[in-house]
Amino acid sequence: MSTFEFALTKFLEFDKKKREAKETLEDVTKSHQLYAAMLTEQMALQDVQRVTKEGMTVYRKTMRSVAKKEGVTTDQVAQELVNHGYGYMVKPGYSPTSLKSLVLEGGVPAEITDLLNVTEFHTVNAIRST
Repeated sequence: MSTFEFALTKFLEFDKKKREAKETLEDVTKSHQLYAAMLTEQMALQDVQRVTKEGMTVYRKTMRSVAKKEGVTTDQVAQELVNHGYGYMVKPGYSPTSLKSLVLEGGVPAEITDLLNVTEFHTVNAIRST
């Protein structure tokens, strides 16, 4: 077998393995998400914040998101930011993540927060126990 034939055979062998692994990962991810949602609910019902099992600590995490309300334009939010002294947040290249942090920390005028939806949701995460 020539080097070309060998390289081609090995390339196709690993390409097939890669596609199979990707399909397996997608299936595992779907199952993981299903059980994460179930566990999140059960931990909330039993008022459990964290639990350690099999060398892993699973903990409940509270996440909050900030988004414009339906029908609110980016320009409206930008104008309110400028009106209340937060014009620096409207400059090109400024990250929306910073606006999220500002809103979640509180102290933002109602005229700004009235344009936004702040939602809270829970999820679980796992880390190795020490």
